[in-house]
Amino acid sequence: MTGDLHDRGIWSSFVNRGASEEYDTGGVAVTASPFHPVDRHGRPDEGLHVLGIPTEHTRWFMQVGSSRSGQ
Repeated sequence: MTGDLHDRGIWSSFVNRGASEEYDTGGVAVTASPFHPVDRHGRPDEGLHVLGIPTEHTRWFMQVGSSRSGQ
């Protein structure tokens, strides 16, 4: 399904553009929060949000939980 979204142009791959080279990371290109996918024309789709594994190589997500009470 995610490959279909890419093939249809609904989202595009994140390309890391360094000073001397660029490469396709394989992650989904997203906007800053709230993380809308960027389509093949560089436009965000504000009806969708992308989080987690599809954005790997684009963003790092850390989830933290605690069972301690807020004392």
